[in-house]
Amino acid sequence: MAGSLEKPRDLHPPVYKFSRPNGGILGEGTGQILIINIFSLSQSISGPLRNLTDAAKRILEGDTNITLEVETADEIGTLATSFNQMTTDKSA
Repeated sequence: MAGSLEKPRDLHPPVYKFSRPNGGILGEGTGQILIINIFSLSQSISGPLRNLTDAAKRILEGDTNITLEVETADEIGTLATSFNQMTTDKSA
């Protein structure tokens, strides 16, 4: 049809959204696994830091006979090792 107006084609089709009923790009299972992994990671960091904080409070109260259990070789483990060395030096 000459002279009729056609609806222009969408040159950029919509991107799949995360809120699609079938789970979108991530999917329900992947999202749940991601949440579990983030929770586990946060617990593996916050637990040792909580222990270190409690030990520091005990030292402030005068208890210098404290040894932290070093469970990892990462930065938190290095911090716990340094803490143990400081309490050993202070006790001597």
